[in-house]
Amino acid sequence: MKLKGLNIRSNSAGVWYVSYRSTGTLLGKAASRDALDALMETPAFLQAYVLAQTGKRKITYPEGTFGALVDWYQTRPEWLKLAPRTQADYQKALYFIEPAYGYAAGEIELADVAELRDQAAAEHHAKFSDTVIAVMSAVFQPLAMRGR
Repeated sequence: MKLKGLNIRSNSAGVWYVSYRSTGTLLGKAASRDALDALMETPAFLQAYVLAQTGKRKITYPEGTFGALVDWYQTRPEWLKLAPRTQADYQKALYFIEPAYGYAAGEIELADVAELRDQAAAEHHAKFSDTVIAVMSAVFQPLAMRGR
């Protein structure tokens, strides 16, 4: 799919950049054109493109909420190293559980996770409910490793 309004360029060091032309908002950069093309196929890039195009700002969640934890997780190497397909699947699960973003992360209990899993299975399918569990586990794992 061709996205309109993008400015794609490289610098003298060979680094490729893509920005939204009308605002100059930098949407991504990569070491090669192939890597930039791969970046432009990710859900995160498409979300940034839509935000730049519509002018809508991303909601920021207060510190200590599940939404803030998800935002933090998506900047971590664990998220960035995921295959694009896995990121896309996880992003669908994150959209599904977005109503829980306002809750305090420390107050989310195993029963809440099980309820989300059951709801995902009822509204979608069993594999999707597995993805919901996987993404929640991935989001909370850095906290568990830090002893919180």
